[in-house]
Amino acid sequence: MKMLKPLNSFVYIKNNPKKIIPQVFAVSLGVFLIYFICMIGGGLKYGLNNDVIVPYEKMSIVTIRYPEKDNDELYNYFSKNNNVQKIMYSSGIENITAKLIINSSGTCCPYLNEDNIKYMMNMYNFKLQSGRLPQNNNEVLFNENFCKSRNLNVGDYYGTDVNSKDSLDGKYKITGTFKGDIIMSFVYDSKSIDEIKNYPYSIDETKNHPYNLILIAKKGHLTALNKDIHSFLNSHKNQYGFDDYDKQYSFLGTMFVMFNVFAVIILGLTVFVITFTLGDINYVHFCERLYEFSMLESLGYSKKDIKHKQLLEMILTTLVGTCFGFILSLLGGFIFNEIYCFPNGTPIKIISPWYILLGILVPVLVFFFSCISTGKLVNKMEIVDVLQGRV
Repeated sequence: MKMLKPLNSFVYIKNNPKKIIPQVFAVSLGVFLIYFICMIGGGLKYGLNNDVIVPYEKMSIVTIRYPEKDNDELYNYFSKNNNVQKIMYSSGIENITAKLIINSSGTCCPYLNEDNIKYMMNMYNFKLQSGRLPQNNNEVLFNENFCKSRNLNVGDYYGTDVNSKDSLDGKYKITGTFKGDIIMSFVYDSKSIDEIKNYPYSIDETKNHPYNLILIAKKGHLTALNKDIHSFLNSHKNQYGFDDYDKQYSFLGTMFVMFNVFAVIILGLTVFVITFTLGDINYVHFCERLYEFSMLESLGYSKKDIKHKQLLEMILTTLVGTCFGFILSLLGGFIFNEIYCFPNGTPIKIISPWYILLGILVPVLVFFFSCISTGKLVNKMEIVDVLQGRV
């Protein structure tokens, strides 16, 4: 005859680790899978937001398409605007392709003089990591993560004359790298304001030579500044181009909506599969112990007592599995960052309240699913049938 195991759940778990460890491991793996999916998706969205949208949280860029029609009207108008902190001239704003954890994104690269590069570096809290700021034409300053993603170093050359897949036309020497979340870049431009306004380069094979005004908003005044810019541009149809926070956000808005829908579907399916898989594992685990439960009932324990024993076991295994799952997730995220992300210039965020909340979702659903299924199992349990081997 089989030995009756004690009713105390903690003693049972202590004496039967081979039965409990698979349950704990299954819960831990479920938490890890959800958390890791969240880290990858969150890393992609975080990179897109930082590279495309965040630069425009402090500035707006107006392109003067027809300088001969402007006559400094735009500059004079906004030099008196109370929402403007600083105005910079730029002979061009390029779009640099930055690598993300899965895809890539574009981020701006203005042509500026040394003083304005220093100002922008300070404004975005960029810290020079190696080398120096560009001081001569055809020199560029890159984010260190951009250089890692492209296997570039200080002293190397970048541009279409070096590699046709590069983002900048020509050939530029990398003089330094900076540390920052935004993959912006800065090309040195020694031209004076007058030279920028009258520089004879063309666009669309015409005589037009557009240049840009970068309008830096005072703290908390970006929305008001953009309204003033829109108001000015509406009275000068087609004479100017405009890039601001709303335009960039609108550009990514549809992508973010599709991304969120896709993420919800993937997470939903993953949670569904994991929940029922782990729930079935728990159900099979308790089915195998029907003999034990029947013996307990035959000794006088009520079904309520037996279900209470099951509940304590599930609470303990769920809590332990969840804790190990988060430890495994953080450890896995750290290793993934160190081995793959950092060397490739695509670091991801490891800790987030959303990751933790979604990670908890799996064990909670598994717990309730298991409570329902095992509770029904005990309610239908008949002592005689179990002891005679008919169940």
